[in-house]
Amino acid sequence: PRPLEIRGRTVLTRGKKGGAVVRFLLPADLALSVTDRFDPPPQPWVKLRQWHLSAATTRRSRTADFVTVLSPFFGKPPASILPAAAKAAPGAVTCRLPLPGGELTATFHPADRSCVVTDGDGEERARFGPRASRNR
Repeated sequence: PRPLEIRGRTVLTRGKKGGAVVRFLLPADLALSVTDRFDPPPQPWVKLRQWHLSAATTRRSRTADFVTVLSPFFGKPPASILPAAAKAAPGAVTCRLPLPGGELTATFHPADRSCVVTDGDGEERARFGPRASRNR
């Protein structure tokens, strides 16, 4: 099998000891492709083989919010993946991640590159970026 395998909006990567499941939650209009080609092609003496993933919107757009969930694993890939959802709104992108112990919601603010993470009860669990230094 190839080290990068596309399954709908999910990409499975594999290495010698494990890999990762990469889920693309946004944008909705997404096209994924994989190739082992180079642009421009390497010199004939180069025997390197690398795989490259491309993700693009299917409609032309000046900007797009891409949200992915990365789930690393050791050994074999997991039989099932926990569901996740994302929604873009003006000024923020929200991602909901159901986990075995409850749900986490991450709200990203592209304007200042910050993120606030809350649990299922709405209690703040983490802050990243400029909003991290604000008083809670």
